Amino acid sequence: MKPKPIQTRSSHGKRLFSVDVSSFAEIADVKPEGSRFGLLLACDARGISRETVRSVAKAMYERGLCYLCAWGPDCERIHDIFDEVGVEIDQFVMTTWHNEPIEKAAWFFVFCAIPDERSGPKDPREADWIAVSVANSARLQQMETALSDPKG
Repeated sequence: MKPKPIQTRSSHGKRLFSVDVSSFAEIADVKPEGSRFGLLLACDARGISRETVRSVAKAMYERGLCYLCAWGPDCERIHDIFDEVGVEIDQFVMTTWHNEPIEKAAWFFVFCAIPDERSGPKDPREADWIAVSVANSARLQQMETALSDPKG
């Protein structure tokens, strides 16, 4: 599944994309354009099995995940599982969880999410930055709007 580009009016320089998936497991099918990418993952994670999250985390690490922002109910658990998988496979990736309005999480994703030098790239403009909404097209629209003009 290929994410669609988001038109931006900001000078942050990040290449922003978005995609809506119908289930958490479908996140594993998201294919970034580049070799490194950040992920703003918005979902209600309550009821998603630990094994499903682990499977998605492994797939994302294999594709080149360099930053994760998790947002929504039970996002702290998603964050923690991604961290556990990273430790197990010896890959360090910055992860954050956000219990705030999606617009604030989107702002953080654009202006504050910078990969650690161990997960690269050194310049965040060299990575793809993908916003994923799970089973909620209205939230995807809200995220796209926030990412299109993050200072607005």
